[in-house]
This record gives sequence, C-alpha cells and structure tokens, in this order.
Amino acid sequence: MSPIVKITALALLLGGVWWWRQAPSSSAIIENMSFSEEKISYDGMDYQATWSKEPISYTGDARANLQEYNPFAPFNTHVVALTSGSYSNPEFVEVREGKIYTHLDKKTLDKKITGDIKVFHVVPHTVAIFKQLVKLPQDANVTFTGRVEEDGKITNSNGKYIQYGNMEHGRVLFLLTEIKIN
Repeated sequence: MSPIVKITALALLLGGVWWWRQAPSSSAIIENMSFSEEKISYDGMDYQATWSKEPISYTGDARANLQEYNPFAPFNTHVVALTSGSYSNPEFVEVREGKIYTHLDKKTLDKKITGDIKVFHVVPHTVAIFKQLVKLPQDANVTFTGRVEEDGKITNSNGKYIQYGNMEHGRVLFLLTEIKIN
C-alpha cells in the first residue's frame, strides 16, 4: 500500500472518530427528548428525577448564561448564574472564558454584602423555552419559573447517577418552564 493511501486511510479514520465523538447540538437534544412526571427520556435512555411538586420562581440578573454538554445529563443544556444584590456587581462575580468566578477578598469582605448567587443547571422543558434561553441577554433581570430537582441527583436506567446540589447550596438542577425578562 502506498504512503498516500495509508495517510488518506488514517485521515479518514481519525475524521470519523472525531465526528463520532462530537456532542449533539443542544437543540437536537431538546427536540428529541420527552418528559413525564418523574422521567426524562432521550436517545433510548430514561433518567429518573424527583421534581418539586410546586413550581418556584427566582428573580435575578443573568450574570452568566453558558451552554453546557454533559454526556451523563445531555438534557442539561445551559448553566445560568442568577445574582441579586452585591453579587450583581462585576466586582464580586466575574464571567470569563466560560467560567464563573466570585471575588471575596479583604476589600470586598469589608463591605456589607447583600443578595445571593444561584447557579441553575437548566433543563429546558420545551423547544420554545430553549430558544428563549439561547437568546437571553447578558445581565438581563429575569425571572425563572420551574421545578427544582429535590434530591439533587438524576439516575439513568443503567443505575448510574449524576449529583447536583440544592437551592440551599446555591447550585441546582432546574426544569425551566418559563422565562420572563423583567
């Protein structure tokens, strides 16, 4: 076999592996998943969730709206940091290179800090909610309404799970049913 044929075959093989490992688009995931009361289904896998019975609403400034792909929780398409009070000030919370940083040094600790920061791992309930989320302006004051995953984890049909936090810890998996820009 000639070196050109070998190189071409290797390039095709590597290109195929690269293409196969690419994450599906978030919109394709949302369009192909389904919900029931306690279950999300996507790509032949069921994910069990314990969603709060009553919806909650949380209002804050959208300091970060980052797309996310996690192969263990593909339905979690975005991470959104909603802040209020002092945390809405870039001096305290900075978004850089797709990461959220909080700055609490001596200078900031000497000030009276008010408000809080909640990090939502968002599961858009519909394609329409997903499209609103994609267009959410940076720093917009918004109200999220939806249901919190109560025990902080999602278990797939193979028995494996991914652990999140809860509202008290400030990091939560959230089934987003409505976005309102205030």
